[in-house]
Amino acid sequence: MKTLTLILLAFAVTANALNPMYLVGDYAGESAYNYFGHALTAGDFDDDGMEEFVIGAYGWNNNTGKNYFYQYDNGWPAEPYMTVQGSQEYESYDYSDANLGDINDDGIPDLGIPIYGFNPQYIGGLDLYFGTVNFDTIADWSISPSVPILYFANYLDSCGDVNNDGGNDFILTSSYVTDYSPWTELYFAGEILDTIPDWLIPDDSAVSGIGDINNDGYCDLMLQFQNYEPLSVYFGGNPMDTIPDVILYAYPTNWLGEGVGDINGDDYPDICASMHLPDTTGIHGVIYFGGPDFDAEPDFWLLDEWGEPQPPLYSIGSGDFNGDGINDILSGTAHPWYGRVVYIYLGSPWFNGIPDALVTGGSIIFNFGDNVASGDIDGDGSDELLVTSSNGYSFNTGRVRLFRGPEEWIDYGAGVKPGELPHQPGWFTLDQNFPNPFNAATTIHFELGKASLISLIVYDLQGNRIKELIKSKEMILGGYNVSWTGRNETGQPVSSGIYLLELLVDEYREVRKMVLVR
Repeated sequence: MKTLTLILLAFAVTANALNPMYLVGDYAGESAYNYFGHALTAGDFDDDGMEEFVIGAYGWNNNTGKNYFYQYDNGWPAEPYMTVQGSQEYESYDYSDANLGDINDDGIPDLGIPIYGFNPQYIGGLDLYFGTVNFDTIADWSISPSVPILYFANYLDSCGDVNNDGGNDFILTSSYVTDYSPWTELYFAGEILDTIPDWLIPDDSAVSGIGDINNDGYCDLMLQFQNYEPLSVYFGGNPMDTIPDVILYAYPTNWLGEGVGDINGDDYPDICASMHLPDTTGIHGVIYFGGPDFDAEPDFWLLDEWGEPQPPLYSIGSGDFNGDGINDILSGTAHPWYGRVVYIYLGSPWFNGIPDALVTGGSIIFNFGDNVASGDIDGDGSDELLVTSSNGYSFNTGRVRLFRGPEEWIDYGAGVKPGELPHQPGWFTLDQNFPNPFNAATTIHFELGKASLISLIVYDLQGNRIKELIKSKEMILGGYNVSWTGRNETGQPVSSGIYLLELLVDEYREVRKMVLVR
């Protein structure tokens, strides 16, 4: 998929400049108070190259709970291909499902579904469904505590290899019924699993695996204790202590934060959070870039399409929506026109917090954007977007909508003024593509000193047109990056060889040679 990175002079983006999103699926709970979509995740659990998505309805049948599995089969799914439900009332089977990554080290991601337990007389627990080509409805491994636990796995997340032993670990929170004492529990994973937590903190917290934020070889965790505590980052280790290493603004907030992967292409995972920062009014979405000297100072504010700081976030997620290998951000928030929206911010080395797309879901009373998830549902290399309306169809029935993005994304990049343009005819330059030679993809950079009519085309040495990267269009002054993945107009990979890149600017022309090595 082709991605254009536009480096504009101004940060403000008009709404009609955003990338379009297309509704391809619409799903709802079976009855009132199902809370369909409260749990939402995706993963390639059957190892077929396309990700399935799982929608949980913990309120189904008097809080028995039910899970709905959907997959792409020569078209966007309309009905679930299988379901899994709880065994008794008040289990709330699937309050917070999660793609836990590859727990058992077989190369296929695994699914975690908690027995949440609204009723103190029931013992909570966690079921793991190991990914396999014959993925089914029978749990492969379970945690069944010996004493009743209320709200088991209220929060559940994959956290990567925290102790650097080669396993993909997971973390959850629970509350023991005997004294209602809350606990956050980390379980080390691998070929041999046990039900004894390997790291404990005596508090109930929102948990997030954030990846190896400082690139020291150990994946890290982020916790928020209770409602009005700061976000605390714990660096992984072996052993690992219970003292937070970085506190992200020790300032009261009851909002949230999540690891969002590497959004700026520097090989360090990053964090998105909704924070009430000192010396600002209100709560806003912010970004913390990972790095060897990771600190508590936010690096960017998330902005709306008018360049204003985004209001409080209801949900945070990530995915790769334009297929460029760099994570993108999802954020659900309020909007002055649409009530609630979910923004997509394309990741890139020029990340600046300007949204590149949004989806809407009607009146604010439907709570559109309470939950978000992403996955490559059709296996085309780019993720699709799932959005929950927790009050969809009223009385908390719940509704989830599936959106796909455009074939060609525009990334609005950073506001950088182009430098001197020394080449003839004086108002544009075309740089050599980088890398060159290249294998998977190469980036082409050009700059315009004034608004011009632009075309960008790839030819082979025989003069055959291979790919039109930019069809003839008027483009404003600024710097632009265009990615070519070595494919022709039909999406087929082309063979190794030398290719000619032609930039047409009004009546002028420049050419560069590109070398593709398969």
